[in-house]
Amino acid sequence: APLKLYSEWEFFHELLESKNAYHQMMGVQILANLTVVDTEEKFDEIIDEYFNLLDGRSLITARYVAAGAGTIAQVKPTLQDAITKWLLKTEKTHHKNHELIVCDAIESLDAYYPEIKNQQRIITFVKRHLNSDSPKTAKRAKEFLEKNTKA
Repeated sequence: APLKLYSEWEFFHELLESKNAYHQMMGVQILANLTVVDTEEKFDEIIDEYFNLLDGRSLITARYVAAGAGTIAQVKPTLQDAITKWLLKTEKTHHKNHELIVCDAIESLDAYYPEIKNQQRIITFVKRHLNSDSPKTAKRAKEFLEKNTKA
């Protein structure tokens, strides 16, 4: 199915600029899934615009960006370093509930963790959230560390 929608890339890309958070969220989700068939490397051209939404108007859109990052990183290994840098900045967004974005970021980092260079910075980032105000984030951090660090 993604291949059928790939020709409509520009339409979905334009949704990122929508004032409507729901439209923005749909654009984010669809573009992340279209990276699987992105033979023309269109995503590479919009990476900053896409990840700037982590600190955009909508918390929900930011969460979708963080959640889709793992998919993108897996199919676009050349962008992994840039994606990792964006995800590590999620704890510094202006959103009051940024810990929820961090939870999604940890989930995405987990999707390509074995391929990440300098894994220690990821471990340090995740450890900072073991006592998160968000029980969901604290739980996800604990699970990540149990899975990815030797006891």
